[in-house]
Amino acid sequence: MTEAVSVSREEQVRGQILDAAAVCLVEGGFGSGRLMSAIARQAGMSRPTLYRYYDGFDAVRDALIQREVSRLVELLLPMVDRMRWTPEWFTEVLTFVVGYARRHPLLEAAIRDIPEQVLPLFTTRAQLTVGRAVELLEPVVADRVERGLLPPLDTRVCLDLLCRIVVSLIIATTEVDLDDEEALASYVREGVRFAEFLRWRPAEAPVSM
Repeated sequence: MTEAVSVSREEQVRGQILDAAAVCLVEGGFGSGRLMSAIARQAGMSRPTLYRYYDGFDAVRDALIQREVSRLVELLLPMVDRMRWTPEWFTEVLTFVVGYARRHPLLEAAIRDIPEQVLPLFTTRAQLTVGRAVELLEPVVADRVERGLLPPLDTRVCLDLLCRIVVSLIIATTEVDLDDEEALASYVREGVRFAEFLRWRPAEAPVSM
């Protein structure tokens, strides 16, 4: 009983620290040289107490990313629960996830203040985000494959691919305004239609020149 209470207390304090970090970062803390001090002050604790839970800002940042990905997946699960192998479903889900992430205040603040540190989290270090999303989504999707509701594809590979497409669109700059909800939906819809036609063949062989 004591151990359970202790674990719960630790989780509570860690959550308190991450809440404080989110506030500090959105308010411009990414560029601060005394960010851990600001987080401790916002969380209402001393720096030594903060360092008992996180040994530096990198640990806070990674934990915050993991938490925000988990929250996004929680919002996504009802959509995954009614998953159908249709272009409309894929368009709806991809549009929702990309739009949610592009409007996220923490990501907006990070791109504003430290773009050179943010890009690796969507490129060379994308596995941190992608891995967490795949871990949470795989059991739900695998269950639908086993029940014959989805094609017998490699669940981890497909989820990994879709997550990496999403991650790239979150930071993409294109001729289409991806921050406009309708433009984003149209862009994604056309991309999904492209996949639909991968098995398409012309009625007649083209005339060689």
